[in-house]
Amino acid sequence: MDFMMAESRPESCYRAGLECAECSGNTARKLAQISGPLSNGEAAQLFFRIYSDSACSPMRSHFVESYRDAAPEEVEAAAAAA
Repeated sequence: MDFMMAESRPESCYRAGLECAECSGNTARKLAQISGPLSNGEAAQLFFRIYSDSACSPMRSHFVESYRDAAPEEVEAAAAAA
């Protein structure tokens, strides 16, 4: 993560020591575990519902990419277990 992104984190994330890429990537992977298949647009909509602070907006594409990377295996595994 670059210096500019660190400086624009929400105060609550800064105080908790959360890094943007790790936070949004982990959330996207967890979403892939519990959701059905989502389009890129649907994943982006969920990103904005989860991360309503405008400082988080630059991480939208990282979130969608992380979801995409995790979704094929995670969603398939969840469906097989059901």
